[in-house]
Amino acid sequence: MSTEAKRKGLAALLCAVMVWPAIHHGLVRAYDIDAWKLFGFAMYAVPARQVRVQVLPIMEGEPTRWVFSKPGRARIARFLDDRLHWGRLAPAETLGHDLLELEPRFDALEIRILTRRLERSDARLYFDEERTRVERAR
Repeated sequence: MSTEAKRKGLAALLCAVMVWPAIHHGLVRAYDIDAWKLFGFAMYAVPARQVRVQVLPIMEGEPTRWVFSKPGRARIARFLDDRLHWGRLAPAETLGHDLLELEPRFDALEIRILTRRLERSDARLYFDEERTRVERAR
C-alpha cells in the first residue's frame, strides 16, 4: 500500500470520526436508541436507561390478569432488552403479534411501556408512557 493511499485512508477515517457524533446524536434524538450503543460519544452524558413494560391481555372485551407461559415471558424479556438498546426502533406491535401467536386464547393485548428519560430543559428525570393495543387478526 502506497503512502498516498494510507494518507487518504487516514483522512477518511478521521472525517468519519468527526462526523459520526452528529449522526449518532440524531439517531438518539429521533429513535431514542441507547446512547451507549453504536460507538456513541453521548454515553457519558446521559443516565442509565430504564424501561418497564406491562402487557395486559384482553379476553372477551375485558382486561384480564394473566401469567404468561414461559415462552411468552421469554419474548417479553427479549423485547425489554431490544427496547432498552434500540428504543422505538423495537416496536411494541411486534411484541403484541408474537404474544398473540404464542397465546391463542387472547383477543387483543394492551401494552404499556414506561421509559425513563432526562429532560434537557430542567435536568429532571421523567417517565414517558406509550400505550399500544394490538388486536388479533381475524
